[in-house]
Amino acid sequence: MTYKLIALYTLVIVLSLGIDWATRQTPGYKARQATIKANEFHHAAIYIADIDPAEDQTDQRQNVRFTSFWPEESSGNKTASGLGVEDFGINAQGWFTYQDRVVVASATEECLESNAGACRKYSKLPDGYQLHRLFDELTLLVDGVEYPAIILDHCGASFWDEENQRYDIYVVDEDHQIDGLGQVVIDQ
Repeated sequence: MTYKLIALYTLVIVLSLGIDWATRQTPGYKARQATIKANEFHHAAIYIADIDPAEDQTDQRQNVRFTSFWPEESSGNKTASGLGVEDFGINAQGWFTYQDRVVVASATEECLESNAGACRKYSKLPDGYQLHRLFDELTLLVDGVEYPAIILDHCGASFWDEENQRYDIYVVDEDHQIDGLGQVVIDQ
């Protein structure tokens, strides 16, 4: 009788593990885990930033080329972060904002690590270029004015080997597009 119970318990455990493993292989499960991981990173970044800022922090400035993209031009109205135009405000320049930060697309680790969509083309970043994560915060210096910004989308052109790395500003329409030089300030 005990051998039968042991065999039955073993069968139940093996079936449970098999069902659990099979469930983890579905695209829906993997997408939920990626969203959870991104949210955990975002929340962890907030808590770390709030703990104890270093007194000797310095700014790292990088000369860049600012370009822009807008809803009709981009793939839908959603960014890689999952946020879309319905989640954004608009500043006086006609740029989308999220939590009072200009919405920007740039070279992201998520894009570099992806083998899907447009990101599958990019396997390396040119020397001297910055790589960000979604929800990274930085400051844009455009025409001598500083704007707080947040990375919410991938930009393939940010991976191109050009004189200056590109940062795409999400604007409301083609009439508000920009193409010019400036700087990004990254807190170190």
